[in-house]
Amino acid sequence: MLWTFFLFTLKITVDKDNAKSVIETSYHKPVFMLLYSPHCGHCLKVHPVWKELMSHYAKDKGVLVGDCDYIANRDSCTQIMQTNSFPTFGIIVRGRGKRIRPIRTLESFINETEKLRKIDFSIECMKFEDEFNDEYPAFIYSGKGDAKSICEKVKKITKIYPEVKNKIYVGQEKSDDDKLIVKLSGTTTINYEGSSSDLQSEIDFLQEYSLGPFGNWNYSDAMKSNRRIGLLVHRTHNQFRDFNEFIQKYEQSFVLCKIDNNKFKSLFGELNISSIAFVVSNKDKTKFLIIQNALNYNETSEVLDKVLNDELDSSMNIDLSTLFPQNVVRKRISVQDHVENDQDEANDESEKNPKEQGIQKIRGNGAKKFLVNEKKPKKLATKSITFILGLFVLLAAVAVFGIYFFLNKNVAKIE
Repeated sequence: MLWTFFLFTLKITVDKDNAKSVIETSYHKPVFMLLYSPHCGHCLKVHPVWKELMSHYAKDKGVLVGDCDYIANRDSCTQIMQTNSFPTFGIIVRGRGKRIRPIRTLESFINETEKLRKIDFSIECMKFEDEFNDEYPAFIYSGKGDAKSICEKVKKITKIYPEVKNKIYVGQEKSDDDKLIVKLSGTTTINYEGSSSDLQSEIDFLQEYSLGPFGNWNYSDAMKSNRRIGLLVHRTHNQFRDFNEFIQKYEQSFVLCKIDNNKFKSLFGELNISSIAFVVSNKDKTKFLIIQNALNYNETSEVLDKVLNDELDSSMNIDLSTLFPQNVVRKRISVQDHVENDQDEANDESEKNPKEQGIQKIRGNGAKKFLVNEKKPKKLATKSITFILGLFVLLAAVAVFGIYFFLNKNVAKIE
């Protein structure tokens, strides 16, 4: 594998022949990458400094520093990290890339590279590093055991609920008992309040909050949540950015999604809506209420507080079933079903390999039935070996006798 070479490589310029190997290397040590365009003035200015950084870490086995010409090797660079602006500085850890914005000096680049040494690659699971993680939701599992023992619990969870594999981490803090939290954003954290021994309850918690705020998922998925729906209707990115900062304190109560104002009007033209509005559902997610001019935070907060106190559900009368169909049902991830499936697979495996399992089966012989232990073929094999050895000894004895007879006959002729 090429990645074994990269473990000891100092620097790397990514192309079509090594992009996959660079990603594989990121599972064993951190990768610090510059994605650039040769037509970009800022790139041309910073690239010589970056080359100095690559040379500085040329003999360092703890980190891989590289660059990628995004114009000449777009497909290869995209495998590592996607971008639409240059230069892009990215950290790749366990196959996942994060963009950072360091000061463009050699000293700053070295400081950022040294931070990467904190990342622990001694366990299979991802560890949550606040300074390197900006993907949400992020589930963090910590406990009284060491990282490896917690990792085993995490692996058990992801086997049952594989969709959460890239969202769950081993925490760095030790606690008196197992602890599960979810970070919905950089500011909102929700604690799992159930028992650490209730695996089904933990899976339910993960399933409920796996839809991140304003994530790239289907609107119908919001119907699978137990929370109310909160739909932001906006025109500009600045409106979304400003509202996102405000709404974070309500993330625990709403599954948040967004839609462009023009698209919303094309679907619901009969509704008179302002340039930015927040649409909230009742508990059953069957009817909705529009909060106009949602950037008026005092009024918006007042309405949201009433909604969460169940004071406005009866007055909600707007139907948005075009976006949020009522026939969508949340399918619970059942731990018991998974246990039964594992048992079925084990039984199937036993049936495929009855000899290895030594399973007794009932076999029919006319009207008679009798138990046959499938380990008997081993005894048969032993008898066969004994027979072959005996035959070999017999042939050897015959050969010795023949030689003896031949020699005696020749001696008699000489005499």
